[in-house]
This record gives sequence, structure tokens and C-alpha cells, in this order.
Amino acid sequence: MAIHVALFLTLLETIALSVVLLVWAHQVRGARLLVVFLAGVVTWIVGNELPNWFGIGTAPLAMALLSTLPLTSAAFLHFCLIFCHSPIDRRWILAAYVGAGLTALHALL
Repeated sequence: MAIHVALFLTLLETIALSVVLLVWAHQVRGARLLVVFLAGVVTWIVGNELPNWFGIGTAPLAMALLSTLPLTSAAFLHFCLIFCHSPIDRRWILAAYVGAGLTALHALL
């Protein structure tokens, strides 16, 4: 039970942090990508908790949501590279997203 309370509180806090970051996004380089990452965290939490909230019938949707996790990781990598002013070529960032997309598709299938 405690884990469900912790995940629900984390969900609320993550949404609140996303709103704050969107308000201040113009002041921090890459902040919008951090919001994308936080949206992925929200998706992961909802995917984990959906069957607990609405029953086992939501398991296929929950698994589809959980399959998107590689895209969340790619967005975080992209944020880190931009935030740290990394001189990496954009093709490598694109490759990270393509790899994450293929992994997510594989997990979904």
C-alpha cells in the first residue's frame, strides 16, 4: 500500500514540477526537454498504477504506456547534452531517438 501512496505523490509532484518548468522554460537551456522527460516519468507511473486504479482489464494499456520508457531515456540524454553544451553531432542525438523508438516498438510488440 505504501508504494502506491508514494507513486501517487510522486505523480502529483512530477506534474507540479513540469508546470513550474514550463513557466520558467525560456530561462533554462533545454528545460522543455526536461519537461518531456518528466512527462515520460508521469507515463511510467500511470502505466504502473493503472491496473491498481482501474482493474486488470487496463493491463494492455498499462503495458503500452510502459513500453514508451526508452523514449523517456532518450529525451533525458538529449536534455543532458544540451544542458551541458556538449559538442556532439545532432546525428548521434537522432540515432539515440531512433534506437529508443525501435526499442519501444519492440517492447510494444
